[in-house]
Amino acid sequence: MGFFDRKAEELAVKLIAQFTGQFVTPLACVPCEATIDANWRGYCVLTEDALFLVNKYGARGVEYENIGGTNSWGQYPHGTKGYPNYRFGFRFLQDPRGFTIFSRTSTGGKILEDFLNKKYQIIE
Repeated sequence: MGFFDRKAEELAVKLIAQFTGQFVTPLACVPCEATIDANWRGYCVLTEDALFLVNKYGARGVEYENIGGTNSWGQYPHGTKGYPNYRFGFRFLQDPRGFTIFSRTSTGGKILEDFLNKKYQIIE
């Protein structure tokens, strides 16, 4: 992890505490975009029990037990133009709404994919 990665992670933790009142220990912090909001850009922070979307305007979190994967999950087909190379679709188990996270880098997408696939098994 480089200097800027550590600074981004520290800022994300600070913003989560500021906006949610929760003090978390991140296991992964990846620059992302999401369908939660129009033009949302920030960081996806994964902890032991929750996934947080964080930017300078706010922080939202959801516990893994309340979300499941959708069919828009994984790496885009080879030859897809532009970025991101990875997307992760979720649905709320008690609600038909959902959201998709798009990693801004291939490296970040791989980190999210490995973490979510192996540790939490939330893909259906």
